[in-house]
Amino acid sequence: MFALCSILSLILLKDSVHATSRIIGGRSVQIEEFPYQLSLRYNGTPICGAALITKDRALTVAHCFPKQGLYSVRAGSRRTDEGGIVVNVKQAILHPRNNLQNDDFDIAIIRLEKPLSFSKTIQPVKLPKNNECPLAGMKGFVSGWGSISSVYTYIPDTLRAVELPILPQQWCQASYRHVQITPRMFCAGYREGGRDSCQGDSGGPFVSNGTLFGLVSWGFNCAEPGYPGVYTNIASLRKFIKNYTGV
Repeated sequence: MFALCSILSLILLKDSVHATSRIIGGRSVQIEEFPYQLSLRYNGTPICGAALITKDRALTVAHCFPKQGLYSVRAGSRRTDEGGIVVNVKQAILHPRNNLQNDDFDIAIIRLEKPLSFSKTIQPVKLPKNNECPLAGMKGFVSGWGSISSVYTYIPDTLRAVELPILPQQWCQASYRHVQITPRMFCAGYREGGRDSCQGDSGGPFVSNGTLFGLVSWGFNCAEPGYPGVYTNIASLRKFIKNYTGV
């Protein structure tokens, strides 16, 4: 169990890459299974995932907003190129302590220009309650439109998902012994690799039993043995989220 919703460790990474990630080793899914899943777009091009938490608020990672431009989300569709509804982003609130050098505090709150109407394909995801922390061994689903291969950069246009377990923090620290794994991060995946998120999945939700515990943040390549994916720990950032969303 992670003490105080944290995953303590001291480590600095070699060749870390943002999990502009893909779902590797997963399956194609319907949007009804993951109705909180959003596709975040930059000037019309899908770049990241996001998770809907209210009618007009969503969460993603801060590194999905590297520059100025027109951002929007597509909701209610398993495809990135059609269906559902596209709504422009009114504001992106990045955590004030976000550090692009080590991806600490890698979270952003999205404010939409207009609220979405809930339906069977558009629903908010629950957030962790106070002291509801991610636990080693807990399994959750990661979903997104990222690349499905660590070798080829094929990006699917339909939603995919994979189930992954949260790994003990000590093992996460040992895997990334040259990088600092902070209390705002946790690792999920398999020690032997083969199943992971990857390029294009950044900001996508890690959900266990209907609760959003993580967002795809970074990792070393994708699905590499010994290098699990690293996720933003939502439970450790609840105060920031509540201050700007009320939930």
